[in-house]
Amino acid sequence: VNYEETLSTLRFADRAKQIKTKATVNESPTDKLIRELKEENDKLKQMLEGGVIDKSMVKDDDEEDISDEEVQARLQALMDESNAEKASMEQERKDKLEEAQKAIEALKEEQSRKQEMMKTIPHITNLNGDEQLCGMIVYFFEDGKENKVGTKDSDPPNDIVLSGLEIESSHCLITHSAAKLLMV
Repeated sequence: VNYEETLSTLRFADRAKQIKTKATVNESPTDKLIRELKEENDKLKQMLEGGVIDKSMVKDDDEEDISDEEVQARLQALMDESNAEKASMEQERKDKLEEAQKAIEALKEEQSRKQEMMKTIPHITNLNGDEQLCGMIVYFFEDGKENKVGTKDSDPPNDIVLSGLEIESSHCLITHSAAKLLMV
């Protein structure tokens, strides 16, 4: 039997046994705050319904003893404030979600429109070593329009800007007219 390997394995097992793990819930700060407010509201409701009131929650340090009616009024105010804050946060979260959904829908519509245009209008797309970046840039050639192609430092500016070795400031001119595409 290999004494060194056995000893090494036992040491590893001992170190592994000493590892302590602590599970945590992944939640956003907003979700955490909403959950805590709901718990506080439930606790306040139980206190109001049960008649058991913790005066330390509503009493200031410098105040003398206060009446049960005053405590109940302060607890009700705390609960109303907490409910209002919770409702405000939930509305804000709902608004952000709707805004994100609208942005996604707009992107989908734009992508769909672009796909339809690519079926009928002459165009060029970019090529890239990374497959996910290929076809991300599309230049459409409108009928009757001349498109100047070259680098970004040309005067007047080019319609289609390319970069790379061997690309000149005025590289070429592409014209689309009467179902013909002419490159000069």
